[in-house]
Amino acid sequence: MIPRMRLHTFAILAAAATLAACATRPPLWYMPGETKTEAEFQQDALRCTYEAAAATANVGTNMFGAVTMAASLDRELRKRELARMCMFAKGYRIRQE
Repeated sequence: MIPRMRLHTFAILAAAATLAACATRPPLWYMPGETKTEAEFQQDALRCTYEAAAATANVGTNMFGAVTMAASLDRELRKRELARMCMFAKGYRIRQE
């Protein structure tokens, strides 16, 4: 059995990690050397987000379909990385501030 203090500490750390992941600003994308309309950008961004969500739909689920907090965070991080890679593949770059 996990001691109560360790479980409490783990819960606080997991919650902090989840909030930190959710609090990050989305990247500012741009298309170098080419002009796309806002509608085209939105379509590309939505398509990449959809494909990333579909690819990570079963990440971290157990045989009962349940998802732990750590698995949920892992899924979100993988989904963001796949969406970022998709945007790069379409030619977009992240603007450095």
